[in-house]
Amino acid sequence: MLGGIEETCRSRRFELEMMLDSFNQSFLLKEFIRPIGFDDHVNLG
Repeated sequence: MLGGIEETCRSRRFELEMMLDSFNQSFLLKEFIRPIGFDDHVNLG
C-alpha cells in the first residue's frame, strides 16, 4: 500500500520536473533566440 503511494508520488514529481524542464528550456530558448532573430525561422510552438 505505502509503496504504491510512494511510487505514485515519485512518478508525479518526475512528470512535474519534466514539465518544468521543458518549460524552462522553451522559455530560455525564446528569450535568447528572439533577440538574435532566429525566432522567425524556428517554430518553438
